[in-house]
Order: sequence, then structure tokens, then C-alpha cells
Amino acid sequence: MSQLTHLQPSLVFVLYNPSPAELEHLVMIASRFKGAIADNSAEPSFCTSMVGRMRYVSMNGNKGIAAAQNAALKMVLEDSEVQHVVFFDQDSVFADTYPEQMVGEFELVRKTYPNLGALGATIVDKENGKVYRSVIHKERRGEGSFVFNNEVIASGTCISREAIETVGMFDEQLFIDFVDCEWCFRALSKGFVCGTTTALQLQHKVGQRMLNIFGHIVIISAPKRYFYQYRNLLLLISRAYVPLSFKVNKGVKFFLRLIYFPFIKGGIARWLYMWRGMFAAITTKGKR
Repeated sequence: MSQLTHLQPSLVFVLYNPSPAELEHLVMIASRFKGAIADNSAEPSFCTSMVGRMRYVSMNGNKGIAAAQNAALKMVLEDSEVQHVVFFDQDSVFADTYPEQMVGEFELVRKTYPNLGALGATIVDKENGKVYRSVIHKERRGEGSFVFNNEVIASGTCISREAIETVGMFDEQLFIDFVDCEWCFRALSKGFVCGTTTALQLQHKVGQRMLNIFGHIVIISAPKRYFYQYRNLLLLISRAYVPLSFKVNKGVKFFLRLIYFPFIKGGIARWLYMWRGMFAAITTKGKR
């Protein structure tokens, strides 16, 4: 295998009712890169099995981001030459040079950290242009541009074939929230490290809106997302490989939400989904 082939990424896209502009961007990217597109939309976004150089599959309805990622991932890994997979959401904004730059950065970081499993970009909120930073987790800088992070956002992230084959696919039981975090936790338990690089940025929409509460920024998501967030947190708390810091930090954060969400705009609907999610985790083992 040549060095050039080794550094050629294969892309995975997940769609869900994309806008015309998002489809136009995807078609442009698909004309340059190989990969696979899994579509969770109620109606197929394309009427063909190929979009440019990418394979396309309709999931025949919303089967969740994990199931869609797995369907696309299985297709790209059929090519034995693929050593790097870069994941994107439909609303991720990036230049057509980004995938190759990310693979190059992955290999550069791996020279220092041979057990690198996943490398994400620095996320920039596309609504305000500011770098997204968690109020809970403090950055732990590594060598060079590398920042240790066990909760890497999937969009824009490069994962090696070696890590996928060792760690496994994404957990479809979770459906949407914490899917990327859970994979990183499994990778960590198997000896890999995950993180982000300051050398590359990716524009990404973080939540529906942001709320400032006593100087702290709270990301407000769509109401139904709170069902999955609370259900999935309870599911992950019971898993031994999930770090204690995640369980404690998210547990405290989610408990506080139960107290103040009824008093914010639109909070009651979200608050009810929180309770439904917890009830589902306890009574039906997480089934929707």
C-alpha cells in the first residue's frame, strides 16, 4: 500500500431531513471523496445507490445516529485499503481539504501517541463563531496540538480501522445522545486514547440555543433529546467502563436541570421528557 493510499480517508455521513444547501455541500464533497452516506430521513434524499464516489443507503426512517453510522461504516470498511474513517453530520461546515488534513494530523499525533484511537477537531459553534468549551471539563493538553478528551464529538472526527476493529461499532441502543462518548469510553477501556487537535477547527451547531444562567452557558436542545439524554445517562451509569468522572459530572448537571428547567422558557416540555427518559431506563431497560 502506498503512503498516498494510506492517507486517503473514507467519509461517513449521516443524514436526517437535510436542507437543499446541506445536500448541495454533500454532493460537492462526494465528488472528491469515497465513503458512505446513511439517510435517516422519512423519505430518501437521493434516488440512487451512489452519490458521486460515495455509496448511499436509506435507513427507511429514523433508526438513530448509531445505527446509521454503523450501516455506513460497514460499507466503507469493505474496502481493505481504508485505514482512516472521518465522520460528519449533515450540517458540519468544512473545506474540501479538511478530510485529508485531519488524516494527516491523526498520523502526526500518532507519532507521539501510538495508541491514538480517535481524533476530533476544535469545535466552533456555527451560530456565534466561538470555540465550544465544556463548563465541566478542563482541557488537559498533550504534546503539540493534541488535547486529551474522552468525550469527542463524532462530527469531523477521524477514527482508525485498527481502533474500530478492536473497540467495535457504535451502540445502537443509545439511538442518539452520548453515542460518541460511549464509543470513546470503550476505546479508553481497551487501551486507546482519544482527543482533539488545536490545529483544525470545524463549524458545528451546538444545541438549539444557549441560555446564560448566572454566568454559565447552558445549551438548550430540542425537547425530545432530553428523553435520550436522561435515559442514556442512567444506562451508562451502570457500565463499569464508563469513567466515574463522567457519571458524577453528568449526574450533578442533570439533577440541577430537574430543578431549574421548569422555570425557563420552554422548560416544562423538556422537563417532562427528562422524567420519561428516566422512567424508560428503569422500567424498560432503555427501550423507546
